[in-house]
Amino acid sequence: MAGIRWRRIGIVAVVLGGLGLCLTATILRWPVWLLPTVIGVGLLLIAALSLPTPRRKGTPELYASDEYSDAQLGRSRPTHPYQDPEAASQIGAALPVDPLRLPDTPFRQS
Repeated sequence: MAGIRWRRIGIVAVVLGGLGLCLTATILRWPVWLLPTVIGVGLLLIAALSLPTPRRKGTPELYASDEYSDAQLGRSRPTHPYQDPEAASQIGAALPVDPLRLPDTPFRQS
């Protein structure tokens, strides 16, 4: 977790430093090619800091009984196959008939 925090701090530092450098270049009227260069280098640094780090693979023969042990061993949660539950039966009496509902027969014009 500490690595993620430092990478986020690094990204914020690159963004703030790039904005500061662009503002300074505008105020001091530095050459025009400097602005796209600063923006491009900043984007490359942010992309490099955003790359995911490789994760450790746990050995498959070990199995933990809870999520904390799985996380400590560097494994993701096990995936279980989806199981569709069957329809449950209705408990109790049915709902009363709605007196405002129209009959299901089609309407005939006379």
